Amino acid sequence: MTNSGLASKGEVAMTNHTRNRKVAAAVVLILGLAAVAVALSYHYAGTIASGPQYDTYVIPLSVGTHVTADTYCAAPPNNTLDTILTAFAPGVDPSDTANAAFYNDDGGADICGGFRNSRLEFDATVAGNWTFRVDGFGSATGDYTLDILTQSLVEVPTLDSVGLVVLTLVLAGIALVVLRRRRTA
Repeated sequence: MTNSGLASKGEVAMTNHTRNRKVAAAVVLILGLAAVAVALSYHYAGTIASGPQYDTYVIPLSVGTHVTADTYCAAPPNNTLDTILTAFAPGVDPSDTANAAFYNDDGGADICGGFRNSRLEFDATVAGNWTFRVDGFGSATGDYTLDILTQSLVEVPTLDSVGLVVLTLVLAGIALVVLRRRRTA
């Protein structure tokens, strides 16, 4: 740059060349991705105060979303709740565990109410609002937490072979323009 604040032709060409190279690199990096992993975590706390009570939580899922759901009971000596965890597909009535797409009583690693906590792990088979239900086995009562982790892949559009050829030609054209400007500067 000169003291007047104006750039010479060579400096302008170099600035454009650097900018175009960065844009081209960004386009190539973006087009190289086929999918991006997205993970969401949900945390709930509740109390089952009577035997027939259950709590429900609704979470939107896409087809193929991997779900890991765990219940945890209160710390000893208040860890009296032997949990049951169920997941219901969209539109299914959660009032009866027989309708559940996924059911677990003692699949976890922690001890709750003398038994293991509940754990579900599955891939969503349909898209929509899935209902997760927590209740106590038999007449078990107590405090609990429910942690749900969802992991899904979000597809990023990619170019087919014709699109890649067109992109290559456009980038080559940009490179030629930059080189010509650089030589004339």
